[in-house]
Amino acid sequence: MLKKRYFALALLLLVTGLTLMASAALSPGTIAPDFNLPTTAGAKLTLSQFKGQVVILAFWKSD
Repeated sequence: MLKKRYFALALLLLVTGLTLMASAALSPGTIAPDFNLPTTAGAKLTLSQFKGQVVILAFWKSD
């Protein structure tokens, strides 16, 4: 009985998370939300600084 409750709770959390992710996705043609990122020199860059220019973001992970 306890396993069924944990399974139901996990399923509910998964569905809720997927729903939130889908609602946060942008559709083509919408303006990206502004954000800022630090540079290696310690300065901050914001997406709005590059308005009207092409911006390519590359994400990677290293261990």
